[in-house]
Amino acid sequence: SLENVLLDVKELQRGMDLTRREYSMHGHNTLLKDFIQQNENKLKKLQDDAKIAQ
Repeated sequence: SLENVLLDVKELQRGMDLTRREYSMHGHNTLLKDFIQQNENKLKKLQDDAKIAQ
């Protein structure tokens, strides 16, 4: 359902926030840097699509 999708998108945002926080504490971690770079635009698109779906 739409409600479940919206909750999933919020959880993804929380996970990305935690990842960014972890990266800021360990700035030389290339795995975290690559993950953030590869997925932040995907998350933004999901958030935009979720807003449209509402």
